[in-house]
Amino acid sequence: MKKYYAVARWELLEKIKTKAFLFGLFFTPLIILLFNIVPALLMNEAEEVSLSFVVVDKVGGIYQPLKDSLENKYLKKDKSKLYNIIDSEFPISDTVIYKTILNKKISTDEIDAYFVINKIIKNEIRIDYYAKQIGLGKDQSRIENLVREIIFYQRLKSEGYPYEKIESLKPKSNLVSYKISDEGKSDEASFLSIFFTGYIFVILFMILCLSTGQMLVRSVVEEKSNRLIEVLLSSCSSKDLLIGKILGLSALGLTTISVWVMIGLIAVIAFNTFSFSLGLISVLLISIYFIIGYIFFSSIFVALGSSMTTEQEAQQMTGYASMLMVLPIAFLVPMMQNPDSQIAKILSFVPIFTPTFMILRISIKMPEVWEIILSLVILISSTFGMMIVASKIFRIGILITGKRPTFKELFKWIKIKNN
Repeated sequence: MKKYYAVARWELLEKIKTKAFLFGLFFTPLIILLFNIVPALLMNEAEEVSLSFVVVDKVGGIYQPLKDSLENKYLKKDKSKLYNIIDSEFPISDTVIYKTILNKKISTDEIDAYFVINKIIKNEIRIDYYAKQIGLGKDQSRIENLVREIIFYQRLKSEGYPYEKIESLKPKSNLVSYKISDEGKSDEASFLSIFFTGYIFVILFMILCLSTGQMLVRSVVEEKSNRLIEVLLSSCSSKDLLIGKILGLSALGLTTISVWVMIGLIAVIAFNTFSFSLGLISVLLISIYFIIGYIFFSSIFVALGSSMTTEQEAQQMTGYASMLMVLPIAFLVPMMQNPDSQIAKILSFVPIFTPTFMILRISIKMPEVWEIILSLVILISSTFGMMIVASKIFRIGILITGKRPTFKELFKWIKIKNN
C-alpha cells in the first residue's frame, strides 16, 4: 500500500502544482458561467431594441387593430414602443411593386422587416415575413397570434357574440410540476431543473474521465519516451505503478470536480436560479455509476497509453476514446423526452453508454429494479475485464518503445498469464 500511495501522491502533487491545472481549475467554471450569463444578457438586450415593421394587409380591417396592439402591448423598460409600425405609402394591389419597394427599404436599413397578411383560404390565413435577419421567431409568433385573435374578434362581432364577455370567461392556468422522490415525497420541479440535474452529472462525469484520462495517457507516454519508466519499475511493480497512477489522477480529478461543484453551489445560492430534485437513493445510484464508469474509462485510457510510443500517437488514440464518451450526447434529447423508450433501455446495457444513460434516466425517472441490477452487473463485469486487459497491456507495453504494437501483438499480450 505504501508503494501505491507513493506513486499516487507523486502524480497528484506533480500535476496539481502546474500552472495549466490551476488555470483550468478556476478558468473553466468562469467559461461555463459566461456561456450561461452572456446569452441571457444578449436576449435581454435584444428585447430592448426597437424594431420597425411595415404590415401589408390584404385581408382588410386587420392593419389598424394590429398596429394598436403591437405598439401598446409591447413596451421597453423605459415605456417606449418596442415595435414601430410604419404606414405603407403605396398600393398593395400590385405585389411586384410593393415587394420591390419594401425589399429595398430593408436592404438600406430603413425598416427591419415587413409582414404580408394574405387572404383567408379555407379558414386558414397565411402570413409572410420578410427580413434581412431571421431570428428565433418571437416577433413572428406575436404577429401571428395577434392576427388570429383580431380575426376571431371580428368574426364573433359579425355574428353578434360579445367578444369581451367570451374573453372574460377564459380561465387563466398555471401548470406546476411535482416530482415524486424515492422516499415518496412530492417536490415542485420543472422539466428544465430535472434536465439540467442529469445533464450536470453527465458533464462532470465526462470532464473527469477526459481530463484525467488524457493526463494518464500523457504521463505514461512521457515516462516511456524519457526512459523514466525503467527507473520507476526498479522500485515498484507494474501493478503498483498502474494503481498509483489511477488513484493519483483520480484524486486530481475529484479535486477539480469538488472545486467546481462548490463554485456552482455558491452561484446557485447567490442567484437562486436552479434547484436539484433528487432523492437520497438517486444520488447514491448516480454516484455508483459515476465511480464505476470512471474506472471503466480509465482502464481504456491506460490500455491506450501503455501501447503508444509517441505523443502524436497518444493524442490520436485518446481522440478516438474521447469520441466514444461524447457519443451518448447525440442521444441526449430524445432520451430525455422518453427515458423508457426501447432504444434507451437497450443502450443502457452497452458499457460505453451505461454510466451516461443510467445517470440521465435516474435523474428523470427511476428505472425498474431489474434494469439497475442488470446494468450494474454488466458495467462491473466489463470494468473488471477491462482492468485485467489494461493491466496486461500496461505490464508489457510500458517497456516497449520505438514501434507501436499491432492488434495481433496486443492480443498476444492479453493472452499471457500473469505470474
